[in-house]
Amino acid sequence: VTLGLARIQSDSHLAMPPRTANPQELGFWPQHLLLFTQSLKALPPLEAAARLEKYISEEGGFLYYSKGDKISEGDLTKIDQKFGQLLTQMPKPMAMAHVGAFNCDGAAWIGALLLREVLNVPVRIASGRTSAGTKTVNQEKLHVVKSADPAHAWVEVFDGKHWVPSCSPP
Repeated sequence: VTLGLARIQSDSHLAMPPRTANPQELGFWPQHLLLFTQSLKALPPLEAAARLEKYISEEGGFLYYSKGDKISEGDLTKIDQKFGQLLTQMPKPMAMAHVGAFNCDGAAWIGALLLREVLNVPVRIASGRTSAGTKTVNQEKLHVVKSADPAHAWVEVFDGKHWVPSCSPP
């Protein structure tokens, strides 16, 4: 079932001003994740975002899962219990990072906060369904989105003119 067609366009909305990091909140991040993010300070924003996304999704030791991945009931229960305990001590994205298990929504939230608060990179979180391809209608190229296409969330970085996706789905 095709849900709709979307115009392929360039979005050039202005970015939000940088936010000063709260030192107390920064202390809640897992140290390895905070140190890795801080090591990216000298890089251009798009490269820093790409490296952080790769660290979160592949190299940082996190369980980055998608719908349909096989995770046992026992493991999910352990994750939920640890997450519940951590929520009494810290904000939700930091608790997710400490638990070390999240999907694309959690990865986008964690990445966006670190990019914005540690590196002062203007970011936003985008979400939707992945494209099933393109179709030309009346000489206009459109994305085709089907109900069977998976939902996804990702970080977009403002490069000064446009929002640029920073993502490689698991």
